[in-house]
Amino acid sequence: MDADGIAMKIAIAVILAVLTFLAYKWWQGQSIEKMEAPIAPMVPPPAAPQQDPVPQEPGIIMYGNTECPWCSKQKDYFTNKKMEYKFIDCSMPGTCPNFVHGFPTIVKDGIVMPGYQEL
Repeated sequence: MDADGIAMKIAIAVILAVLTFLAYKWWQGQSIEKMEAPIAPMVPPPAAPQQDPVPQEPGIIMYGNTECPWCSKQKDYFTNKKMEYKFIDCSMPGTCPNFVHGFPTIVKDGIVMPGYQEL
């Protein structure tokens, strides 16, 4: 390879290095601008809703509604196993405690168990 070919490759490498450096500096400046956000006044977060207490009484409490097929299946399971339970109908809004997130929800001896359960 002659001297002109080597000089050309060095010149291209230097140009690429300079362009890479300039692109990096430009990108770094753009990133900083995008990351800066206007300072908002400090607002306290909203208070978390009060958690309803979980019943601690012995036995089984089932929360559900009469139209829920899994609730019907859970009732049948309790009946077939001759297990006593207390049913709380949550058909109306506000009739269930806020620890109930779906039906059926079973509370057994103070332990919350969501969904169908074979106890």
